[in-house]
Amino acid sequence: MDLSLTRVLCAIYEAGSVSRAADALCLSQPAVSHALGRLRREVADPLFVRTATGVVPTPRASQLYLSFREAIRLVDQAVEKIKVFDPRSSARRFRLAMSDIGVMVFLPPILRYLQAEAPDVAIDIRQIAVPELLRALEIAQIDLALGNLPDLQAHTQHNQLFTEHYVCVLRDGHTSITDTLSLEMFREAGHPPRPSEQSVRPSTPHSSASSLRRRPERGALLPA
Repeated sequence: MDLSLTRVLCAIYEAGSVSRAADALCLSQPAVSHALGRLRREVADPLFVRTATGVVPTPRASQLYLSFREAIRLVDQAVEKIKVFDPRSSARRFRLAMSDIGVMVFLPPILRYLQAEAPDVAIDIRQIAVPELLRALEIAQIDLALGNLPDLQAHTQHNQLFTEHYVCVLRDGHTSITDTLSLEMFREAGHPPRPSEQSVRPSTPHSSASSLRRRPERGALLPA
């Protein structure tokens, strides 16, 4: 079997669409459709069934996907071990996952650095929900995730880029808080409500602050 067909099956399986798989593979849609036809003849199975929103895999396709994805991972791993990365000559496209705020904070210095050190390297920004990031890394949908992602640390190679701190914002001319803010003063102060308390993870500073409050939240409703 042509090994390139394994990547086609995995791409269609992960994208749920031939056209989206073609985009991910940087191929034309007819080329991917032709490869899928070859693969169907090879395994004597339709592999994917068309729906209103794309395609769904057959049981045989799901079975092949697990084996093909592991085979691709091993091949890529072997190639990476012997490949020498030269940023000056590389034309690789890196897929990075980050939020809107991440784009504002991280992307400008990344692009400035690449312009100087790796002028032909391209960046593809993906916005992926945090619960789906580990899976996206596992199946090589992205190369890197940037952000405050403590849940991924036990399962990934990672580096700390910087340490940030949080501040309290007060109205001008606050009657009880001036130049200093103690924990007791913070507890006694009123706090504006947030729209979705349940959406904040227990480990975030927001929920830690919530546990310190004595008075109920009140005041203006702030956007999430």
